[in-house]
Amino acid sequence: MADLGRFAVCGLGAATADLGTYVLLGAAGIHPLAAHLVSRPLGGVVSFLGNRFWTFRSQHPAAGWTVQVRRYATIWLGAYLLTELLIYLLLRLVPGRPVAAKLVAEGVAGLANFALQRAWTFRPATAPRV
Repeated sequence: MADLGRFAVCGLGAATADLGTYVLLGAAGIHPLAAHLVSRPLGGVVSFLGNRFWTFRSQHPAAGWTVQVRRYATIWLGAYLLTELLIYLLLRLVPGRPVAAKLVAEGVAGLANFALQRAWTFRPATAPRV
C-alpha cells in the first residue's frame, strides 16, 4: 500500500509539471493537442524518475536501468496515444474545455499505470517474468 501512496505523490508531481505546462502553452495560444505533445513528455520524465528512485526504489537493480527505461517508454507511449485520442474525442464532444478534457484523459490512462509499472517496469528482480 505504501507503493500506491508514493505512486500517487509522484503522479501529483508529474501531473503538476504536465498540466502546468499544458495550461501555460494553451494560454500562449498553442492548440491543446500540440500543448499535450510538449507537456506530457515532461510529466513522463518527472514520473519515471520519481517512481524509479522513490516509489519502487527497493525493487530495481542498478543493472536494470536501460530495461526499465524501455519498459517505461513502452507503457508511456501507449498511455500517451490513449490520452491524445481521448483529448481529441472529448474536445469534439465538449469544445472549449481543453483542461477538463486533459484531466479526464489523464485520469483514464492513469488507472492502469500503477499496475503496469509495478508488475512490469519496476518489478523486483526475483519476480517471475511477465
